Amino acid sequence: MKPYIIALSLALVLPMAAIAEDGEGKRKKHRIDLNGDGYITKAEMLDAHKERIDKMFENGDKNGDGKLDRKEMKSVKKHARDKMKSFREKRQERKSGRKTSDE
Repeated sequence: MKPYIIALSLALVLPMAAIAEDGEGKRKKHRIDLNGDGYITKAEMLDAHKERIDKMFENGDKNGDGKLDRKEMKSVKKHARDKMKSFREKRQERKSGRKTSDE
């Protein structure tokens, strides 16, 4: 059971970016920081990831039992890896000045 908990935790944490600072050391508002106070509360974090978790279960829970078994979790992880790979490739293409196939 622990590997599934770890994988789910990583799926939530890895895509999240840190709060950025502008050139003058001032914090920019993060998309998760809904009230703009410069902090991310547990409630804001849960709210921001609810849609992602719901979608993960909707797409990954093939038998509809409300749980992800080993096979389903493996599929969810593969989908997440593929999505991150595609994101990195598109970002690299933009950095190098080439247009992506989506543009």
